[in-house]
Amino acid sequence: MDVKRLEKDGHLYQNEVVDEILKNFGEEYTHENGNGNLVIDKGVLSAFRNITEKEVVWERGEKM
Repeated sequence: MDVKRLEKDGHLYQNEVVDEILKNFGEEYTHENGNGNLVIDKGVLSAFRNITEKEVVWERGEKM
């Protein structure tokens, strides 16, 4: 999962990305939130935000 996929598809859904991260990099880059959902580690989100902050907007309602 990377910026190239975001550029190609125009969006990334959190639930798809978290599954890819877990499969390719391991559970240390994900965690379970208070609702019991698997989510992306804050450090990973911060790094992604740093490289995309001028082009990408988080859509909270759609989780994408």
